[in-house]
Amino acid sequence: MACSSIKLSIGKLGRVEGEDALQTVLNAQSVAVLVESVNLVWKNYKKGVVIQCPGADSDDAVMVVGYGTSTDDFFEIQNSWVPMGCNGYIFLN
Repeated sequence: MACSSIKLSIGKLGRVEGEDALQTVLNAQSVAVLVESVNLVWKNYKKGVVIQCPGADSDDAVMVVGYGTSTDDFFEIQNSWVPMGCNGYIFLN
């Protein structure tokens, strides 16, 4: 079976500011974001919703793939390059 290439392009690039705007965009697509992941909260995360992380410089790009509500509202973050958290996801308030 021969492989063939397909030319792809970015249809639109934009900036999303605020949680409400992020939720609106997430109804149509995932969103790439920068996060501060080099801290003990991210390193030790296993389950639940993270309410607060120590502040630091952004050091990782991840995908926000959804949002929801449990005890707290949360955004569902997927990390693609290292196993982490809950099957590769972390839930942030």
